[in-house]
Amino acid sequence: SKNYFFVYEINSEIGGYIILLVRSNSNVGRVYSLAVSEKYRGMGVGRKLMLFSEESMYNSGRKSIKLEVSVKNTIAISLYTSLGYSNTRLLHQYYSDGTSAHEMKKILKKFENRA
Repeated sequence: SKNYFFVYEINSEIGGYIILLVRSNSNVGRVYSLAVSEKYRGMGVGRKLMLFSEESMYNSGRKSIKLEVSVKNTIAISLYTSLGYSNTRLLHQYYSDGTSAHEMKKILKKFENRA
């Protein structure tokens, strides 16, 4: 398997990061973790990390990307939905505190030059 770790830096500070997991025999990338520093939330850092990751997955031959997100994390769900992710299933009691998660997935297509 091959894993990716991307950091978004702003003024020599870490604005956020994303970790992607890819099994060697799979054409699906998985967002394992996405975090944005509290100081930089609402500034598009998460969106930029997701778009960069999607392009990286596409360019490495992946056909789709999936993730799990807490049903309580409405901000993240809004971001993923705005990026074209769809709910594929509900994962009951996915997290250790008993919270459920949405599994979301996006089919990757050729990328145009975007900002």
